[in-house]
Amino acid sequence: MKINPIYMLVILLALSCDKQDEKAEVQYCNNAKIIKTTCGGTVVQILKPENVGDAWIDASTAEKPTYNNCILLGNIPLNKQKEGSTISIKYQIVSQFGNGNFCDIGGLPPIKASILNIYDSCAD
Repeated sequence: MKINPIYMLVILLALSCDKQDEKAEVQYCNNAKIIKTTCGGTVVQILKPENVGDAWIDASTAEKPTYNNCILLGNIPLNKQKEGSTISIKYQIVSQFGNGNFCDIGGLPPIKASILNIYDSCAD
């Protein structure tokens, strides 16, 4: 059976792109501040690195503060969901939350992530 070389090149490029994208999504230990817990997930501000997430405005408050580097997490344990607290996590960007019962509300950060691990603290 002969395989077209162009077809083989396309397959190899697709496989290598998937592996690179997968590695780019997995982050190591990051400190994240809990901003708001909602039925759609928990808004967190990634403190380091500072180039993750989007600017997010909390439209539910009178002051409407803006937070930089925000993502939406879906699987934070209840004992870690205290607004204003900082958690140390390893996470992976996902297109949708895998498990849990989340409502679909607007106004939340578009980038969703799933926690892979929670740490006592991140080493600086």
